This record gives sequence, structure tokens and C-alpha cells, in this order.
Amino acid sequence: MKKLIVSGDSCTDLTFESPVHPTWDYSWPKWPEHLAKHLGMELVCLGKGGQGNQFIYSTLLDEITKTKKDTIGLVIAAWSQSHRKDWELGHVPGPRVNYEVGLKQLWRSKRVDEDGDILHWVTKSLRTYLSFQILCERYNLPYYHFQMGDLFENYMKVLGPTETDRLLGQPVDESFKYTGDLERDKIRVIHK
Repeated sequence: MKKLIVSGDSCTDLTFESPVHPTWDYSWPKWPEHLAKHLGMELVCLGKGGQGNQFIYSTLLDEITKTKKDTIGLVIAAWSQSHRKDWELGHVPGPRVNYEVGLKQLWRSKRVDEDGDILHWVTKSLRTYLSFQILCERYNLPYYHFQMGDLFENYMKVLGPTETDRLLGQPVDESFKYTGDLERDKIRVIHK
């Protein structure tokens, strides 16, 4: 059976749980599970809530490089928001990482990258998307990728409070407030 390898953020996370609603049942099948069943493929789902595009690309790269290429049926990247920042901590143990256990220990993220600006974040994301395409084409792997959520629009509209912020009655973090020229920067991003 061929493998369907996917990565993304909370929309792709098979183990998603809401910190605001810990008693709610999120055990329904997520889109990767439906797709794997429809395609008759073994699912390798690397998605994790709150993560950004660096995580998505890196987990796919790691999984592709350690998997026999003739066992891969399809690779999918469900890209996240460009302004997220994520990074890996520590040493990856052994030749194969158990992402189900290791993610919480190895990857960290921030809602907004404090370095750069909207044009930098979008450019960095587009380079990551192109690198994903080149990787899959290098190994002649079928692939598909798409923008799961807004690439930059939410940041430009001022990010609202998270679910946890709402639960705790926290105000909107003004450090996330977009201070650029909205119309000019939309044009710059689109023409990038």
C-alpha cells in the first residue's frame, strides 16, 4: 500500500484539542484520514496545531528523505500563515523520529515572527513552497499543496485574540497590530 504523506497546522492535526474547550470531542476523522481512505493509501500525518510553514516543510522533507520513494503515493503540504515563526529545538534522536511523541518536545512556534515584515514573511513562504515543489519533482513524487488558511490577510487586518485569550478575557495584543500602508503593501505582496 502506498503512503499518503501530509503536513500542516491545526486543520491537519489528527490529535487537535482545543485548550478553551477541553471537554469537546474532536475525535471525528480529519481531512487527511478521509483522503487516505478514498485513495486507498496508508496515512502518514505530520500536522500539528499552531505550527508554521518551516515546520510543515521540514517534517515533509524529513519524512520524504527517510522513506523509500517507491512506497510514496502522494505528498501534500497544507500551508499555514506566513507570519508564524517556528523552530526546532534539540537533537533529533536516532534515524527515525516518532512525530506523534517528538513534536511537542522538538518544535516551538510563535504566532508572529518578530523579525522581518509582511513582505519578508510572504517571500520566505513562497520560497518554501517552491522548495517543496523542487523536492518532490527531484524524487518524481506526486504532490499537491495549497494555502490552508490566509497567507497574510489576517495579519494585515489585525490579529484577533486566540481562543485562550478570549477564555481568559485578554485584550488583543497590540504588538500584532499592522502598522504599514495596507493598500501599498497588498500590491507589493501580490506583485512579489
